[in-house]
Amino acid sequence: MTDLLKEAINKAKLLSPEMQDEVAEQLLFEIENELKWQKETSLEKLTVLAGEALQESNDSKTIRLH
Repeated sequence: MTDLLKEAINKAKLLSPEMQDEVAEQLLFEIENELKWQKETSLEKLTVLAGEALQESNDSKTIRLH
């Protein structure tokens, strides 16, 4: 755990229990989104998507943006 996260948790301890739960819910939401994003954007998946995009471009299935 980083020093900054430790500091945030120590400050959160000063909040009311209700606010601690709210902060915890927000943090868990952000962590879950980050883990999902990391899973969905693995190098392997990005390589596949890049290959598909190149193929679509080669097949003239894309439009040029100016």
